[in-house]
Amino acid sequence: MKEAYDLTDWNSLRTKANFLQFGKTQYQDIGKIIIQCCDNSDKIEAITNYVNLFLTKTSTLRANLIAKKFNHELSYEYGLTGATAIDQVGAPYPAKTHELCMKSDAVL
Repeated sequence: MKEAYDLTDWNSLRTKANFLQFGKTQYQDIGKIIIQCCDNSDKIEAITNYVNLFLTKTSTLRANLIAKKFNHELSYEYGLTGATAIDQVGAPYPAKTHELCMKSDAVL
């Protein structure tokens, strides 16, 4: 995904998302999210969800590549924060997420 998209051009974005979703790439789930963005009436929230997913995927991919180069192994656990946490549990930084962070060696 080396090109920037005009996120107001929903038809063009849908075509590219179909390629991602149905192609044999590691970005199939991102393609699915983009399709949901195109269908969602609240496009700003949908775009935010897409960007967060993409950043998470690319960050963990890069971290894993670096770890592999230096013979390290990483594991990931995910916690809720921000708007997603508010929507799901009513708090921006739930106690469960805090506990997860406190027992971790590092937090991304």
